[in-house]
Amino acid sequence: MRSREVLFGFLFSLSTMVSAQTDTLHIPSIREIYKHNNWLAANNPVGLSFNRFRSFSVAEAGYSYHNGNLGNVSIPASTSIYSVYSESFQTVNKVSLYGKIGYTQYQNGEQNWNGMTGDHWQAINLCDSISGKQRSEQYQLAAGFSLPVHQHWLLGAKAAYQVQLTAKDIDPRNKNQWMEWQFTPGMGYMYRDLQLGASFLYTRRKETVNYQNMGSHTAYPVLAAYPLGYFKTLSVGENVNWYYIGREVGGSLQLGFNRGPFKLFQEVDGSVINQAIESNRIQNRKEGESNIWQIDYKGKLQRVSPLFRHEWVWQATFGHVNNYDPLQHQTESDTWQSDGKLLRSTRRTSRYALTYEYDQLRDAWHPRFSIFSGISYYQAESALLFYPAKFTQPIHRFTVHATFVRNFLLPNALLDLSLGGQYGKGGGSILDEKQLQSGENAPEIPLWQNRNRLQQVFDYETMARWGMNASITYTRSAPFSWFIRAGFNFECIPQYAIRENFQKIEVRIGLLF
Repeated sequence: MRSREVLFGFLFSLSTMVSAQTDTLHIPSIREIYKHNNWLAANNPVGLSFNRFRSFSVAEAGYSYHNGNLGNVSIPASTSIYSVYSESFQTVNKVSLYGKIGYTQYQNGEQNWNGMTGDHWQAINLCDSISGKQRSEQYQLAAGFSLPVHQHWLLGAKAAYQVQLTAKDIDPRNKNQWMEWQFTPGMGYMYRDLQLGASFLYTRRKETVNYQNMGSHTAYPVLAAYPLGYFKTLSVGENVNWYYIGREVGGSLQLGFNRGPFKLFQEVDGSVINQAIESNRIQNRKEGESNIWQIDYKGKLQRVSPLFRHEWVWQATFGHVNNYDPLQHQTESDTWQSDGKLLRSTRRTSRYALTYEYDQLRDAWHPRFSIFSGISYYQAESALLFYPAKFTQPIHRFTVHATFVRNFLLPNALLDLSLGGQYGKGGGSILDEKQLQSGENAPEIPLWQNRNRLQQVFDYETMARWGMNASITYTRSAPFSWFIRAGFNFECIPQYAIRENFQKIEVRIGLLF
């Protein structure tokens, strides 16, 4: 594929630039860059102007293998992931620049009840019940800039583009084309120890899903999945082409304040998302619509001295989804005319998290050791409506985690060892039925329900499970900076079979320049 060759050629050319490295000699990783500049993780590109260095780039290639899905068949039973990417921060005169380019390939095994790219679409998802191998390729491209336009004012912009192509090699075969592009202009104001920011977000997503049976013996059905395990069967033996379109509009506000050893950063994001599903564009045949809003608040407080760094992070996220079935009738010209829409399902979510990190520092960029710990609480309620009945599933989950990292200083090199663990447990009700109006007869639901699938997802969200992770990273600084990292993750539900435990190994190698 020509685009892949160009991508690998670009990353190879970056490796020849190691002689131009400047700040790389004292910056050990991309993680430390985000630690020193809280604005880089925010949704405002003017944060590039707050970097404490002039040049840093990384080029990295990696491989990881996942095995086990914790009993949830919509997650692949095994996955091999190959990736390569490069990320760069540069300052030219007073202009701060950012760029990223990457490629990722996924090879999934034994996956069913999931025919979509990611979990972006809310109303109805196409899927099938036949396990098979699935291959996916993703391309990422992003660029941004920030520059001062006055003594106190900053302007910036960032654009990102992603494409993902997916194909399954067994009937019914799905071919997906997913695209997302995002544009974020922003502005900032600085006065002494205070920084203020505001940004605008526009995102457009599209996905085309094509299902077909290519074999000559058996035609397998394509399914349209609703929340709570409900589904309907589409035409057997015919090709299915659905078109998903989504638009997101939002904004962010940021506040940063530095005083002595303390650094405070806060950000609040909000957005509104509209999604539509069509099965025939020419005839204007619609299948579903979604209206979504979401709000995210994040705060971070750091206390930094030459010998240590304390960091507290708190976060609260809220979301609400309304999914609709369109009311349409077919005209004499075989086109479909809309007569309104009917609320079919809803979903409310909230998440709260608190983390603390302590770093004992060798110098400003190199911790001797780090301790990272945190807790999170998640709750959600999904509902499906067939008047006068309402089916609901309330769930919640609590998770606690901790990680310890030890750094060793070697001749012209650094060695990092990390070990961590987590435990989570949830609860809720798998399915509640409520009559919205007493005295009404139970409705006739024009959908099937997969009770096994419903139980799988409920167990995945609520059952107690524990996990552990470990990694080792070797970073060499002479004659140029490079690193190699190996990691292992394990997660299990004690009541499940060993083969369903989640295991992951990964290896990454890269250049810092």
